Amino acid sequence: MNETGSTTKDLQVAEELGILGKLVTVTRDKTKDLEERLKSVMRSSIVDSESVEEQQQLCPLAGQIRDIREGVDSVNHVITQILEELEL
Repeated sequence: MNETGSTTKDLQVAEELGILGKLVTVTRDKTKDLEERLKSVMRSSIVDSESVEEQQQLCPLAGQIRDIREGVDSVNHVITQILEELEL
C-alpha cells in the first residue's frame, strides 16, 4: 500500500480505467461529430424523391449513432464511479 492506502492493484486498475476513459471520450467525441455531420446532411438535402429516400435511409443511422453515444456516456459514468470508489 502507498501513502493513500491504495494498493498496486488499485493503481493498475485506475490506470487501465484511465486509458479506457480516454478511449470512451474519443469515441463519444467522434460519435457526436458524426451525429452533427449527419444532421447537417439531412438539413441540406433538397426535398425531392431522391433526398426523401436518402433521409429515410439516414434516420436509422442517426438513431444508431445516438445509441452509441448514450452507451459511451454510460460506460464513462461507470468508470467515474469505479475511480471514485477506489478514491484515486
